[in-house]
Amino acid sequence: MAVVNPARVKQYARACGLLAKTDKLDAFNLAEFGKQVRPRQFEAKSEAGRYVSALLVRRRQVEEMLKAEKSRLRTVHAAMRSCLERIIEVLKEEIKHLERDLDGFMKEHADWQEQEQILCSAKGVDG
Repeated sequence: MAVVNPARVKQYARACGLLAKTDKLDAFNLAEFGKQVRPRQFEAKSEAGRYVSALLVRRRQVEEMLKAEKSRLRTVHAAMRSCLERIIEVLKEEIKHLERDLDGFMKEHADWQEQEQILCSAKGVDG
């Protein structure tokens, strides 16, 4: 299966002179587009890939919350300071927990370790 922009398929049909709009002609046009253009095939993420994505998204969300709370700390009334500091500590702990989960996943999955090593070998990428 391939996911393509419908406008590309429409432009292809127009270029081939297939301007009529019927189900049969649409099916033919899509088949010809696939044969001639050979769009990149769609590959769904594995369960492991979805899990890693979820961990990374959550880590980024928590990091954004931490950043926001630290910004508030500079302008908050002194009476509210301890409240923000507690939240900041909880967010830091949650980030550590997510990092441990990511590290544990990477240790259990050799194929992901290879990809990490390749990425980390690039200049400017931290592991």
